[in-house]
Amino acid sequence: MTPGIELEAGVFATMNPLGEGCVAAGCITPTSHYFWVPFGVRFLMPLKHDRFELSAGGGGLFDHFSTSAQVGLGGYSYNGFGGYVKASAALALDRHRHFWLGFTPRIYLANSGNYRDRWFLITGDVGVRF
Repeated sequence: MTPGIELEAGVFATMNPLGEGCVAAGCITPTSHYFWVPFGVRFLMPLKHDRFELSAGGGGLFDHFSTSAQVGLGGYSYNGFGGYVKASAALALDRHRHFWLGFTPRIYLANSGNYRDRWFLITGDVGVRF
């Protein structure tokens, strides 16, 4: 691969993002899950003797949501497709650049037949490189 350009793929998940829903018959807290599978390219820019780096990337996204129950209805699920963009900053914690610490904000956009998912995530990143 070309230096400074990486292919990437991953999986992110959130468990039980739905809160309690109430109707006249009572309240329910459904079990729910979101899964995102981003795949794309990342561009790296090493700085400060290769111990600090900035990167930006983007690509396609597969989005899956499922829930065990909806107030007044049974469970349901759907799949969506879309894209993502991200930017990150990372710092090597040792002089050999094996251990890294950073953060990455991401925007996920996905559409299915009836749903438009829009998510903004910020992650703290811990990495080991060989």
